[in-house]
Amino acid sequence: MKGLLLKDLLNLKKSIKLMLIIGIAYSIFFSTFEPTTLTGLLTLLFAMQSLSSFSYDEFSKWDCYALSMPLSKKDLVLSKYILFIGFPIIGSFLSIIITITVSLIKNNLNMLDILSGSMGYLFSIEVLMLILLPFVFKFGIERGRLIITLISFGSFGILFLAAKLIQQFNIPLPSLEIIYDLTPIIPFIAIALIAIIAFISYQASTRIVDKKEY
Repeated sequence: MKGLLLKDLLNLKKSIKLMLIIGIAYSIFFSTFEPTTLTGLLTLLFAMQSLSSFSYDEFSKWDCYALSMPLSKKDLVLSKYILFIGFPIIGSFLSIIITITVSLIKNNLNMLDILSGSMGYLFSIEVLMLILLPFVFKFGIERGRLIITLISFGSFGILFLAAKLIQQFNIPLPSLEIIYDLTPIIPFIAIALIAIIAFISYQASTRIVDKKEY
């Protein structure tokens, strides 16, 4: 398992450096805007970069070679899930550091906005990645990129439609006081939801890979 993760990290080594450079460049560019604009930037970049590990594997026909060694198909699947879950977390952590730094420079630090925004981005991106992974295992990375685009546009469409329905039918929303009261337990709810979605996604991926011929 460690070998599989190390292989992906070595393949993505140059890309990770590029992502950091892009993150710093964006930080300088967006420094004239509100610091919270930066929230989630590296989270998204790192999440998208983790998809490149599939491209490297498909190009080199890695799965066929890996299965000739004492590795199971579940090992291949699990290593990708660790990578896809871990990369956005790393990106989120770096994004928080950059946003705090820019906020301190501008003397406009609001930790609650930064942390809540970062966690919201992280949750959304993790869910999106976990939904995407079974499709990537099933159809490959190229179709997977198309699917993630469709899922993203579909998600925005659903949110836009929900906002319109709420506005049209005057559906009451929780007050800010209630939201602030729930703030301490929201991270635990998010972690529980991620764990459930990850379990379902992992089971679907292992079944797909078990039936796949290499």
